[in-house]
Amino acid sequence: MKMFPKLNKGTSLIKAIYKPSFKKPWLFLIIGGTVAIIILIKFLPYSSSVKTPIYKIYLIKADEFYKQGNLIKARNAYLDFIKRFPSSPELNRAYYQLANIFKEMGIPERAIFFYEKINNQKLSYYCESRYQLAECYYQIGQIKKATQIAKKAIKNFPESKRIYNFYLILANSLLNDGKKDKAAAFYYKIIKNSADDSLLQKTYFKLADLCFKEKKYSEAIIY
Repeated sequence: MKMFPKLNKGTSLIKAIYKPSFKKPWLFLIIGGTVAIIILIKFLPYSSSVKTPIYKIYLIKADEFYKQGNLIKARNAYLDFIKRFPSSPELNRAYYQLANIFKEMGIPERAIFFYEKINNQKLSYYCESRYQLAECYYQIGQIKKATQIAKKAIKNFPESKRIYNFYLILANSLLNDGKKDKAAAFYYKIIKNSADDSLLQKTYFKLADLCFKEKKYSEAIIY
């Protein structure tokens, strides 16, 4: 006695299961199990994949607002993120983005608050935040504080891509203190070593202004 009907070429499995010999319950179980295994093999990689952590969803939304230039919504979204996920591994980035937003909004005091919160667990954020922090202190007239941050960064992070930005802050601070020769030495150092066009423009301007005030007109014209 044959257990399964012989399938002629072209006969589908769907038609075959309606033949009398396929109507026994245990045969349906075999077929059902086979189909279930096929489905699992096909879709298991999708169902077992790791879902995006909920904190990242909030952060992505905040990032989208920032990219769109909607600073108010971005600010609120980052603040909400910090409130909801105070232990998130992305907390430094949220602090950094918030500080940037307040800096762009012309509120350096609030920017300072969030730049100061960034720790050195991820040096890319930390070094950049130190530079932005020094700029904010310089902007509000706390030049001594800005200088301290610049000196510490030069000592601790000599390979930072912002190293010559720190030198510029230090040079400007020396110039404000009347130490023109020391300031000029740093300006020359920046010009010799930096490839940052924006930074070089600022440096040339400062050096030209210094030369002009010292009545070194020919040098001022060069810069």
